[in-house]
Amino acid sequence: MPTPKDDSFWVTLADAQGQATAAPALWSPEALAEWTWREFGPLDLPAGRSQLIIAEREDGSKLDCLRLVPLLETP
Repeated sequence: MPTPKDDSFWVTLADAQGQATAAPALWSPEALAEWTWREFGPLDLPAGRSQLIIAEREDGSKLDCLRLVPLLETP
């Protein structure tokens, strides 16, 4: 199980060729004893194809599931 010392990721967007379109953002969803949904975003996606890149920041970070949903209204 991840601990508070290994629970974060780098998140960035890249274009269809894999070139980063933004600097990586730190996402630290917090290690919990039970599985739960954690939010990140919103992301401002450019027109066309994009890649969402999520990389572990620490060696014990784990990601089980990813769900992308459209933003229904502007925050």
